[in-house]
Amino acid sequence: MSHPDWKPFKIDNSLTKKDNIIGNVLIHPTAKVSENALIGPDVVIGENAIVEDGARIMNSAIMKGVKVGKSSFIDGSIIGWHSKIGNWVRIEGTTVLGEDV
Repeated sequence: MSHPDWKPFKIDNSLTKKDNIIGNVLIHPTAKVSENALIGPDVVIGENAIVEDGARIMNSAIMKGVKVGKSSFIDGSIIGWHSKIGNWVRIEGTTVLGEDV
């Protein structure tokens, strides 16, 4: 059984390419990622997610509706639907958050 918010999204089969992107990164077209955030390698950012200034995300999946606060660090984690990560938060080491955490 899949999550009610889960819908596959179509992309143009190309990885996101910008100055603040490193390696393999897929960002949903509706996501808002600050130009001052450093993303990658190996990151997926879902629909309507927000990544604020100074955030660093690598080796992680950021699901639909997640907000990542300023200067937060996320590595090796899955951040569940509609969760909110505050400013200056550090999440690493195979961390998995559920929905709305």
